[in-house]
Amino acid sequence: MTAAAAPRGEDGSIVPVLGVAVAAAALVLLLVVDVVAYLAAASRAQATADAAALAAIVVADPRGRAAGDPAREALRVADAADARLDACTCVTGAASVEVAVSVAVPALVVTRLAARRVTAVATAELRPGEPPVSTPARPPFRTTATP
Repeated sequence: MTAAAAPRGEDGSIVPVLGVAVAAAALVLLLVVDVVAYLAAASRAQATADAAALAAIVVADPRGRAAGDPAREALRVADAADARLDACTCVTGAASVEVAVSVAVPALVVTRLAARRVTAVATAELRPGEPPVSTPARPPFRTTATP
């Protein structure tokens, strides 16, 4: 009597399925990392735009409290943050300024499919009235006498 051959069945059929699952998980992970990098760059661009606008309005102040060129000050702030100043509506003596700043997106897939840079716009304005910092008329706390 000859030994019967074992049926082949589905031995090893999990390998291709596992390979596809690992590749899909790697692609999803790569996309998540890219989206996080894009959002971090957008946040950095907005923070830099805000800082550049605030720096420019200090120099543009029509009351002349700080000397200099508002556009140059905005450019200095953008350069310090490793960003690019794309536009600056900054005039000395103006009551408001607007700046546009862009930052490179350090991503792999998103930069191939969409944006290589993300841009943020910020506006700063001076409002007439009281100075931005004033001394309170009375202390902000209540003093009590100890018995």
